[in-house]
Amino acid sequence: MSRPVPSALAALLTAALAACSPAPAPQTAAPSAPAATSETAPPAAEPKPTAPAAEAAPASAEAPIAPPGSIQHALAAGEYLLPFTIDPKHENVRDPRVLQWSEHPCGATPYARVRAMPLGDELLLADDVIEFGDGGKELRRWSKPFEADVIAVDGDRLRLRVLDGNGVEQVLWADPAGALAVAQDAAAAEPRSLDCPTLKAFADSDYLQCYEYVDAGGAKRRLAYEGVCT
Repeated sequence: MSRPVPSALAALLTAALAACSPAPAPQTAAPSAPAATSETAPPAAEPKPTAPAAEAAPASAEAPIAPPGSIQHALAAGEYLLPFTIDPKHENVRDPRVLQWSEHPCGATPYARVRAMPLGDELLLADDVIEFGDGGKELRRWSKPFEADVIAVDGDRLRLRVLDGNGVEQVLWADPAGALAVAQDAAAAEPRSLDCPTLKAFADSDYLQCYEYVDAGGAKRRLAYEGVCT
């Protein structure tokens, strides 16, 4: 049977064991956040302004003055560059249809890009062609480009020949509504000159001419229009 250890001896043993035990590792403090300073981060660099894109130079509103064929103009299908006259009170008006002007004894002639004859136009003026009956009664009316030749008449269509602004001789059909279409340059009988009756539409004209045409069906047709201005 073991004997109890005196309390004084137990205290000595406990102290000796504590002295022999390794000392616990010292705890290290967590790194502190850096102290705030009065300096602030530099601002982000501002984007450099970009130079504005160069704008295309606007097309000149002034159509050049040049003989037909000296300048080649691009035309879409169904477009024609045809000569007209212009009302003097609108001679300073710039019209995007007018691509070129040409000198003429009767004044500058505008060449305009059109798909049909400009009927009732305030700027572009076409030449009238009138079919008349007995006593000068007006039966039908067409419009044609300035100084275009009337080659033949077929039904309600005229076959015309005209030099366009590109210097190309065009042969076209024209109807009373102003529609234009390419025609074949077929042979046609020469018209016979006639004395002109009094025609209200040409009352003030010094260039009126009248002709008798034989149409495709053999009928005789009387037409009046103004001749070349000299």
